[in-house]
Amino acid sequence: VGMRKGIVVPLSAVQRRTGIDGVFVLDEAGRAAFRMVRLGERDDGGVVVLAGLVVGDRLVLSADGELNNGVKVQNVQGNGA
Repeated sequence: VGMRKGIVVPLSAVQRRTGIDGVFVLDEAGRAAFRMVRLGERDDGGVVVLAGLVVGDRLVLSADGELNNGVKVQNVQGNGA
């Protein structure tokens, strides 16, 4: 059994916009920004992000298609990936 490299995030956090996989990360003020990611293996409702995130990034775990860059996100919980 090998060790996975990357950060595992819920599938619900991954958005596909104009053919690009990405996630919304939050800045210090709680505003969303779409960030492109490179995905790896998927399993058990999660996916490995191989590139595009660093430990400590705060993610939007679930977003509808209406979330856009600069939108302030409410109900922020947790300290990061």
